[in-house]
Amino acid sequence: MSKAVTTIADRDVYDPGMAGRGGAGPSGNHTGGAVKPGRGGFLAALALLTLLAGGTGLGLAFIVHERALSVEQTKTTPAPEPMRYKPGTSLFRLEPIVTNLRHPQETFIRADIALVLDEPDEAARTRLAAEVSGDIMAYLRTLDLARLEGASGLQFLREDLSERATIRSEGRVRELILETLVVQ
Repeated sequence: MSKAVTTIADRDVYDPGMAGRGGAGPSGNHTGGAVKPGRGGFLAALALLTLLAGGTGLGLAFIVHERALSVEQTKTTPAPEPMRYKPGTSLFRLEPIVTNLRHPQETFIRADIALVLDEPDEAARTRLAAEVSGDIMAYLRTLDLARLEGASGLQFLREDLSERATIRSEGRVRELILETLVVQ
């Protein structure tokens, strides 16, 4: 059994859009003029765009690789961070301070505070902490509840307490840390 294979040439296909414009008419004969462009130009353009895209990809890969290497080199040699406090500085937690506010009288406040001190002597630290704690309690008794409201009120309280502690300790208190504050 054999199959007959026939090929259809471009001139044998009828294209109604090309009739009368130099294309093949219904009879199949060429009316002259225009020639259909070949596939060689399309393949050449496709090959050129493929090579251009590949070259661009390789170039970008090279650039990204070099930048990644430079970032890795800067990460391997970190600069030493400066110390925030000098050696010998200690953290001293005060006993919780509980007192009432000036207005309203029935409102109580509890503050847990820690001090960063430049005092090497244990007895001097304890004495200084007692003085600062008494000063903080006296200051808290003068406050109104309205002064403590919001984030700005808390920030003002922290700044005021830190300033009072620094003045009371003659600069030996480096920082006052307000750990917790409860108002009832």
